[in-house]
Amino acid sequence: MFVLGIFRNLIVAYAITSFILGIVFVWRFKGEGIVPIREITRTMGQVALVVALFFTLLFVADLSGTLETGLYDSMDDNVPEMTTARGLATAIGFFALTFGGTLLAMFAVLVGGFGIIGMIYVFLVGGTPKLIEKLEGITRREDTESKLIMWFFGIPEALDTDLVLVDEPAPETRFPWDRFRAAVLWQVAFGIILAIYVSLNPWLLREFSMGELFRFMSSAFVVLPILVLPWFIHMRLSARYKGVSKDFYFYKAFKDRFTGLIIASGTLLIFLKFAYETSSIEEILAAFSSYIFIMVLCIIAFTFIYFNFFE
Repeated sequence: MFVLGIFRNLIVAYAITSFILGIVFVWRFKGEGIVPIREITRTMGQVALVVALFFTLLFVADLSGTLETGLYDSMDDNVPEMTTARGLATAIGFFALTFGGTLLAMFAVLVGGFGIIGMIYVFLVGGTPKLIEKLEGITRREDTESKLIMWFFGIPEALDTDLVLVDEPAPETRFPWDRFRAAVLWQVAFGIILAIYVSLNPWLLREFSMGELFRFMSSAFVVLPILVLPWFIHMRLSARYKGVSKDFYFYKAFKDRFTGLIIASGTLLIFLKFAYETSSIEEILAAFSSYIFIMVLCIIAFTFIYFNFFE
């Protein structure tokens, strides 16, 4: 519990720092998006309106006794009789709270996303040129850092590393949907795999409940952009070594190494089998569903911010 608490506190601190920095990054990059920030905020307002109307209709149906949704509960016998005027006022209040809460939550995700992606951007701007310079002419006969870099990228010793080739990216006037979809899918895949490793881990389940571990993962997924989005700067630059039969692309090396590190053969199946033996399939699916829903929405938002404002 102590270790999990430390990690949770670190993630909370990271999220708070991201939100504070996000205010700065919103102000700095608000005029540089492929999709203007005013169009994004207008879309957020429209989404909040649709969400509020949908839930208000459900609330009114529950209020009138037409449909049992659980949104309205009048167990208190002292509640005055629901007249038409009181029902209308209650529905309007519910709509206002739902609309305002949804809009506020989306703005919080937007600002926090700017902070998370902004920190990645600062890292990439400062680190990518140094990494490419380090990769140029690298050999295993150099220092330990060079050996680790060659291992991480899976660079064959026979490969000529004297020259790193990069292409100058052309300015984009349209949103890069292909790279966006690829980045979202990789982050979601890693998020699911990490959730299995943490939330269905037989050793962790001896100390924590599955619900506690999934609640931890519901905040821990904010690290996923850090694991995946740095690949895509190398994809945009087409950074590579010239090979005899085919070129060696750094983007593919990043992807292959992270995939190999996270997906250990057979381990996921063992964890799933253990979880199935100790918990009902309904409990596992319910926990995964709520986690994946929140994760996917946030990952889509964060990745959109990266490709729209920072790439």
